[in-house]
Amino acid sequence: FFTLSKYRVLLTADQKLYVISISTIIYLVLNTIIIYIFSSLKFGIVLVRFIALFAILSRSLILLIFVKRKYNHLNFKLKPQKDLLKKRWDALYLQILGTIQNGAPYVILTLVSNLVNVSIYAIYNMIMMGVNNLLSVFIAGLSASFGEVISKNNTKVLKQSYREFEYVYYDILTIFYSMSMVLIIPFIRLFTKGITDANYILPTVAILFVLNGLFYNLKTPQGMLIHSAGLYKETKIQTTIQGLIIVILGIILTPSLNIIGILIASIASNIYRIIDLTFFVPKNITKLTIMPTVLRYIKVFIGGSLIIFFCNRIPIKIDSYSTWLFFAFISFIVSVIIVLIIDALFERKMMKLIILRIRTMIKRRKNGKNRPSL
Repeated sequence: FFTLSKYRVLLTADQKLYVISISTIIYLVLNTIIIYIFSSLKFGIVLVRFIALFAILSRSLILLIFVKRKYNHLNFKLKPQKDLLKKRWDALYLQILGTIQNGAPYVILTLVSNLVNVSIYAIYNMIMMGVNNLLSVFIAGLSASFGEVISKNNTKVLKQSYREFEYVYYDILTIFYSMSMVLIIPFIRLFTKGITDANYILPTVAILFVLNGLFYNLKTPQGMLIHSAGLYKETKIQTTIQGLIIVILGIILTPSLNIIGILIASIASNIYRIIDLTFFVPKNITKLTIMPTVLRYIKVFIGGSLIIFFCNRIPIKIDSYSTWLFFAFISFIVSVIIVLIIDALFERKMMKLIILRIRTMIKRRKNGKNRPSL
């Protein structure tokens, strides 16, 4: 982690996150090969994990070589100018609160429930973390791009770019979480087949997990702008309240409701933050009205409901991973069609702008101008 962090900061600021992505892919491939080979040779798990640690050196080495060649004019031995990083402790505080929010469910379940529920929670959370990781691909590097626009005080570009990003991101969100609602129980049924330590087929828990993931990511566009503008101190109180909601409500509800209790607490904390950011970001950063964002929230739920309705009527019996993948593919096609129809009916102007932007990006690439631009 520490061999990567300083390079991540530099490459993110220069909008070259693809370098980190490439180095991480190489690391993951090497890591997988090492684990497979030494597991096949019947090495103990501790020794296998120890040997696999050395794969991460490949990522550090790639980043080191790239940074030394690309930024050979930089002097890494200069004394830090801490006055330029005066918000670092506020940023650290928010990161700690974020860690508490993500880790609180495990801690609370362990203390006031039982390890069976922790196991069930871990399985569902693993799936939703996978969905979150996929979504993170669509915002990688954008924080730095928006930060550049904000620092130049280019309000016109900020407004237009943010509205376009919000439109695209919420469409992607609709597709991902609608499909998650449809696919999660069939996947859990396959994944836990033959496991008898607990009942993992819990539709209510599945629904709450998907809703929690959706609410968590509904605030991503606004949260990204908070980071882009460096408004850490200005949002410290709101983030603290968000963390307190999940901890206090979780401790109250979990003893009687178990996993459902901690999920309700998580959803409540995310809803609070959505409401807060919906008003805070337009007032302090974008200077836009909140109504288009609110209407997009509604559009997400309408589109999601339609996708779930039609996908649940697809006549496919899911009894293997191959049929699950086929069902996922058909569900994706149905989801895209429904989202495009809704956009054509209610956001035709924005749809045309996005198509025009995509065409412009393709032309830029053909002309050799690959640097991302808002």
